[in-house]
Amino acid sequence: MLQWPKQSPIENLWSLMKKMVRKAFPKTLDQLEHAIHEAWNSIKEDIVQNLAFSFRFRVMTCYNHKGHKVSY
Repeated sequence: MLQWPKQSPIENLWSLMKKMVRKAFPKTLDQLEHAIHEAWNSIKEDIVQNLAFSFRFRVMTCYNHKGHKVSY
């Protein structure tokens, strides 16, 4: 088992989504749902690819450090 860093690639993605949804300032549940879909659909493929690459890099770094803390 590896100790996972606090700010993982998926956390970076959620952070980006939250920022985009907040900018839409939804006031109703329907507006919130729409803002989430809009945010998700507007994320560019290169961002997702970079996060996926980062995930592999982080796992390998943790593995190479035998699960001990690493800095990014």
